[in-house]
Amino acid sequence: MSAILTHFGFLGAALLWEHDLSQSNSAAFSPCKKYRYLLTRTLAGSGPWLTFVMLNPSRATATEPDRTVGRCMYFAQRGGHAGLLVANLFAFRATFPSDCFAQDDPVGPLNDYVLERLPKGPIVAGWGDQPDPRVAARAARVLEILRAENQVFCLGKTQSGAPRHPSRLGNNVQLEAL
Repeated sequence: MSAILTHFGFLGAALLWEHDLSQSNSAAFSPCKKYRYLLTRTLAGSGPWLTFVMLNPSRATATEPDRTVGRCMYFAQRGGHAGLLVANLFAFRATFPSDCFAQDDPVGPLNDYVLERLPKGPIVAGWGDQPDPRVAARAARVLEILRAENQVFCLGKTQSGAPRHPSRLGNNVQLEAL
């Protein structure tokens, strides 16, 4: 593995940055790695970085992708973006959302701090329909944060109006305002 780890402490909490030296990718975790706050991928385009905000992180790291990150990379590359930044409503890392929602604190101690400081630019929301009642309240809070300084898009909406999750979409889906 060609990665280095850097520790930062602020706001009474610590942040662990993992850097992939061969690809210029990174990820920001809690020191215990139960929470992932950000994930980046450097791309070949020249446009602004594209940010995706989804439900919760799975197992992707700075050196290991997952299916969802691969789909986000496809949409960002298709749009000519220079990079991809991934954040989430809930920072707890879990393959299944039910595992995330079984936690006492699925949001994570630094998630709002990170969301409030995302770079200005296009943001794509994509958390899909979720049965847990905490999602609607959390989504409303995060959209308030995101819309303060950014235009928020989605890759289509579910029947209930939630932004569709990118991992289950075809290649021809286009961005639309959320």
